Amino acid sequence: MDVTETSAEGLRREFKVVVPADEIDSAYNAKLNEIGRQVRLPGFRPGKVPMRILKQRYGQSVIGEVLEDTVNQTSRQTMSDRGLRPAMEPKIAIQAFEPGKDLEYTIELELLPEIEIPDFAEVSVERPVVEVTDETVDETLATLAERYPQYEPPAEPRPAQKGDRVAIDCAASVDGEPVEALSEHGMEIVLGQDSFVPEVEEALIGRSPEDHVSVSATAPENLQVPNVAGKPVQFEIDLNEVREPRPHEINDEFATHFGEENLDGLRTRIREEQERQFKQMGRSRAKRVLLDRLAEQARFDLPESLVQSEFETIWHEVEHAKEHGHLSAAEAAKPEEDLRREYYQIAARRVRLGLLLSEVAQRNNIEVSREELSSAIMREAMRYGGGQYQELLDHIKQNPAAIQRFRAPLLEEKAVDYILELANVEERPMSADALRQLLEEEEEAGDVPTSGTTSEATSSPQPEDEAGPGGESADSSSAAERTG
Repeated sequence: MDVTETSAEGLRREFKVVVPADEIDSAYNAKLNEIGRQVRLPGFRPGKVPMRILKQRYGQSVIGEVLEDTVNQTSRQTMSDRGLRPAMEPKIAIQAFEPGKDLEYTIELELLPEIEIPDFAEVSVERPVVEVTDETVDETLATLAERYPQYEPPAEPRPAQKGDRVAIDCAASVDGEPVEALSEHGMEIVLGQDSFVPEVEEALIGRSPEDHVSVSATAPENLQVPNVAGKPVQFEIDLNEVREPRPHEINDEFATHFGEENLDGLRTRIREEQERQFKQMGRSRAKRVLLDRLAEQARFDLPESLVQSEFETIWHEVEHAKEHGHLSAAEAAKPEEDLRREYYQIAARRVRLGLLLSEVAQRNNIEVSREELSSAIMREAMRYGGGQYQELLDHIKQNPAAIQRFRAPLLEEKAVDYILELANVEERPMSADALRQLLEEEEEAGDVPTSGTTSEATSSPQPEDEAGPGGESADSSSAAERTG
């Protein structure tokens, strides 16, 4: 094999490779002989098929296979002999080949840059620290008591209003035929939550117990009731009772609805969860600052192919957001050329930091364990139900690219933790509200931490049953919403 470097510019390299004809012929004949030992053709004993017959029947496919194998092996050898680390799959183009003549092809590739690791001890990072006080726990308990209220009759009888829980007898029908799935005696709903049929809830507002209400509504297209979805439904409603929401009394009985034996247990759980969550918030903030510092200090050439690939991924998401009206007003108003330039810079930053963190992981033997990878895959698979769960799980386990999609962020997080251990990290005490405001301002400015969100780090406990404390219907707020 003769290899000539024909171009070397920056990280780009190009080689011309010539493989002698006798090597191709040798591999070609060896492959045909192997087929001859295995194939069975009428009129010939096993292993006695003449070479000319083998060439007639299998020559065309065999030469294609030999060329592919030869190019793969010799191109890998070319890069290995020279210690080359390609940034992406090299581009290979066959320039010349005829039976009995040399194979000539070219290899075009971009190399990974030589990366100089910064002195992490010289990198200064500020990590917010929030102390979870008794007052913070009290505020969360008060918020929970309002979010999951108890419902009691009004002091004076009055019509139903939004937020009340009402008890009704409901009879639904389509074209005069009863719809059992939408009919119930003693049904309880909270008005204004759209937990039943919005038109029915709206019609009950302003009505009093013992009133009868007739409502016509179109069943939603996605209603999981056979022969009803999208059709007009007639509802006959008897309003039996109206109860108004009142903050739940904060006591041991209230705590049992959150799976705790008493109020002290609930207070301890809230404190532990918030300490963990605020710690994650502080870590996310420290990571963002760290990555900013590293992006400023890490100076090395970037493979254009990697940056372009990353940009195309980002731009695809931007176009999808634009198509569905999800771009911010500021971004939507920018000329496309300016927007492309900004996102190209973001792509370059991502590639720079990705290469640096990968180098840190490699040099310090940082790896993702099989257990960590399996846990991440399982968490993703658990988001899917039914047959999709196993289908997704099988796809992920059998697809190396899909597995890498899970391994890469795990490896990044471990590399970041390693760097934070070495960096000059200064803890900055602040209140919970101050930290929330800081992260929200950065999110609005587009400076979103790489991992963790404001809502993740301010969640509160949720009742064990869907109904909420005391069996009443909880409101539709997510348990991960901020608690004030």
